[in-house]
Amino acid sequence: GLKDLNEKEQKTANELIQKNYEKLMHHLGDDIKVSVALKAHNLNKENEEKRHKYSITLKVEAKSNAFKSDKNHGFDINAVIKNAFKDIEEEVKKKLEKQNKLPKR
Repeated sequence: GLKDLNEKEQKTANELIQKNYEKLMHHLGDDIKVSVALKAHNLNKENEEKRHKYSITLKVEAKSNAFKSDKNHGFDINAVIKNAFKDIEEEVKKKLEKQNKLPKR
């Protein structure tokens, strides 16, 4: 998880997760639970500069709805995190549109 990442990667991940968490709160309200499992593959402690592949599993629980994204992986930690949250946000919008709680755009 996050402990396996270097300090820069941890800072980046925490900032992106916090920013996107706040976006989700805008759509779902304050009472949400978010769990993030971020994994770096091919870690090489001797060579910190080597590129790592990242994967993320993101779960969001809100009142009577649950959302999950686990299809995002790649070499850019920013893109992996952003895409996972984007997937969840799209699911949330679809669900809310279905429930007629969000105007269609």
